[in-house]
Amino acid sequence: MRPILCRLLLVVSLLATPALGSELTPDSGAVSFRGLLQSADGHPGEFAVEAALDGGNFSGRAAISIAGKHLEADLVEARSYLENGKCILYLEQGR
Repeated sequence: MRPILCRLLLVVSLLATPALGSELTPDSGAVSFRGLLQSADGHPGEFAVEAALDGGNFSGRAAISIAGKHLEADLVEARSYLENGKCILYLEQGR
């Protein structure tokens, strides 16, 4: 069985705000994101992220459902970060 490897890059400038609507900072603490996405081949899906933002890096978990498949995994902390108002989130499973 081939391992499932998933990369999730979310440009969430508009969504990257806590519930009160303030801008994210490198030390915002607990954050969560939910939304819709589309795969490169056009399949619709959903994502959810529950994380903490500390020192510009995210730690936490993310879940993706797309084309009838579900992936839930920890964020790879060294590759999940806030940069120039964009949230870069990376997760992988089965590696």
